[in-house]
Amino acid sequence: MFRFAIRDVLLVMVIVGLAVGWWVDHQRLDTKARMAEASKWEHYYHLWDVAKLWADEVQHDVTFTIPGGKKILVPNPGVASPVPVPRP
Repeated sequence: MFRFAIRDVLLVMVIVGLAVGWWVDHQRLDTKARMAEASKWEHYYHLWDVAKLWADEVQHDVTFTIPGGKKILVPNPGVASPVPVPRP
């Protein structure tokens, strides 16, 4: 039969408590990171909608630059203009 001292039980409780605390903190940080990423894309979708409305109003294509230097072309839905195909 196994015999455990109070010290052994307390040590196991501390180890399990630390592991659970780390896991909960990791899940919380992961959730925050996912929400921040979703919020960033939501901002870009809104920017895209505004650019489409503006392109329709000014009657030509609109190009805007997002952070990081990437340029995005928003074609005017009312004008049939060819969209350039990026070359590798």
